Amino acid sequence: MIQTIIVYVIIGLIITGILVSPTLVKQRRNRLKHRPFPPLWNAIIENNLPIYLHLYCFFPVKR
Repeated sequence: MIQTIIVYVIIGLIITGILVSPTLVKQRRNRLKHRPFPPLWNAIIENNLPIYLHLYCFFPVKR
């Protein structure tokens, strides 16, 4: 009885994951497209290059 319920729950989670996965991928792509900074600025800020450290102070990246 309990084993059957556990199996059904696991199968349900797998099916839900398969159905929801494309939506999550699409949301992630949209989020990456609508970043507040251009990609070059993100690379500079995330790598913390000393020359551009003042950019990080004035425009911090919110995570």
